Amino acid sequence: MTQPTPFVERLAPAKINWFLEILRKRDDGFHDLTTVMQTIDWCDTLRFYPAPAGAISLTTNVEGLEVDDSNLVVRAAKSLREFVGKPELSARIELDKDIPWGGGLGGGSSDAAATLSALTEFWELSVPLPDLMVLASELGSDVSFFLSAPLAKCEGRGELVAPLEGASTYWLVMLWPGMAVSTPAIYQSGKIDLTGPRHNRYLIDTEYDSEDQRSTPFYLFNRLQAPCFECFDAVRKCFCTLTTLASGRPVLLSGSGSSMFVICQDEADGRAMRAQLESQFPPPARVRLCRTLDRATTTTWRSQ
Repeated sequence: MTQPTPFVERLAPAKINWFLEILRKRDDGFHDLTTVMQTIDWCDTLRFYPAPAGAISLTTNVEGLEVDDSNLVVRAAKSLREFVGKPELSARIELDKDIPWGGGLGGGSSDAAATLSALTEFWELSVPLPDLMVLASELGSDVSFFLSAPLAKCEGRGELVAPLEGASTYWLVMLWPGMAVSTPAIYQSGKIDLTGPRHNRYLIDTEYDSEDQRSTPFYLFNRLQAPCFECFDAVRKCFCTLTTLASGRPVLLSGSGSSMFVICQDEADGRAMRAQLESQFPPPARVRLCRTLDRATTTTWRSQ
C-alpha cells in the first residue's frame, strides 16, 4: 500500500561549529557565548499531514524518542498555533530522524525550526520572520540559527543571530562515535576553562555581513572540547584516533560533542578519508561524508 503524498515536507539539516567560545556564566544559569555555525547535508526529514481539528500528533522512526510536549517539534507546533490564536489548527507530523541525538549537531533544534517554517506554509499563515525568530528563541538556544542558516554568528546563549555572507562549501567527514553526550552535563561540570589559550592553528575564511563586507578569517576553536574530553574519556580516545588518521587535516569537536569532523581537500579526499574511518570505527559509530551548505543549496539539497 503506497503512502499518501505529504502536504508539506522539510529537510532539517545538522550543523557544525567552526568556532565556539564561552564568555561567562550568567546569573540565570546560562552561559554567554559566541559561535560561528554552518549547516551541513546531514538531515532529518519531517512530513506534515492533515489531522482532525485541534489535534497535533507526532510519530517517529526512533524507538524511545518522546513524542509528547517534551519534544521540540510538538512544542514548536503548539507555540506557533498559540501565537496566531487559532486553537483549531492541526497537523499529523512524521519525523524520520537520521541525525544522532546527543552528538552536538543540533538535530532537535533544527527539527523545531523546520516545524515553524513548514507549518507557516501548511497552515497558510502570514507570520514575519522576526516573529518566528522570537518563537524560536523561546524554544531553545540554537533554534533561531536554523531559521537564518546556512552560516551565522550567534551570541548571547545562542539566540542572538547575525547571518554571515560568503558561505562556502567544504567537504567534511563526520564521526559520531556511537555515544551521546549531555550538553547540560558539560556546562555543569565545572571543567570549562574560560581563560585558557585557544590552541588551534587552522584558519577558516568567511565574509562577515558588515558594512564593508570584508573577509574575516577566524581560527577553528571549541572551548567545550576540553571539558567534553574530561567528562567523557571514550570521546577523547576517539578524537585522538581520528586526529592520527587525519594526518594533518583539521579536526574539531562540534558543539558539546560527541560528534567530530575532519576537513578534507575535496570530495575524493573525503571519500578516501571516509573509507579509512569506516574500517576503524564500526557500528554503532557512524561515519558520514558531508558538505557544508551555501545559500544556493539550502532548499534543494538531499542527504547522501
